[in-house]
Amino acid sequence: LFSEIIKARNGDHSQRKRFEDFEKFIGLQFFRGQKVDIVAKIEDLSDIGKMRETILQQSIHVKIGDKPDRPIHELGDGIQALIILTFPIFMAESDTMIFIEEPELNLHPGMQRIFLDVITNHEEILKKNLTFFMTTHSNHFLDLTLTENAPVSIFSLRESGDKRPFEIRNVHSGQKGILELLGVQNSSVFIGNCSIWVEGHTDRKYIRKYLQELIK
Repeated sequence: LFSEIIKARNGDHSQRKRFEDFEKFIGLQFFRGQKVDIVAKIEDLSDIGKMRETILQQSIHVKIGDKPDRPIHELGDGIQALIILTFPIFMAESDTMIFIEEPELNLHPGMQRIFLDVITNHEEILKKNLTFFMTTHSNHFLDLTLTENAPVSIFSLRESGDKRPFEIRNVHSGQKGILELLGVQNSSVFIGNCSIWVEGHTDRKYIRKYLQELIK
């Protein structure tokens, strides 16, 4: 990622413009419109240790909004994952095939859904006609199987036990068997800690009023 940022920052006008657009894209999609600056820094550490040999340290620094810029490794795992995942996607040439292994790693459920929405609906990404191949164990990703119009094909791989080492099955829209294979239960919805189940219209009014009073 460091070398790719260097190439983009020091490339021709179109490369530099695309990288600036990527920073705007990151800020708008994932950081509530805050300005994001991403810089590949080369620092001379020789003076710190008073060493005779020149020691250079390469690091990626990120500045979000009014916060001071920090090395990427000091940021949360989720922020690191978003930058690492979305940079090659946004900078890719048209008709590129992109392979991602378990993109849900280090992304909480809400951010997983935002990431999926971005790569399937964002105008700049859609017009590139990219093809994504992903492996996942995330039920939040697999929820797409329940959406009729999702531009996604989902396959399950399992050991078959016969002459073929693996069985590959296409999972059609609306089939929940693949979620059951992952051990997903109805109660899994509570993991997001953002759903309240109510029985009727009156209960909704009671809970809405309670929440209004709670956040005053």
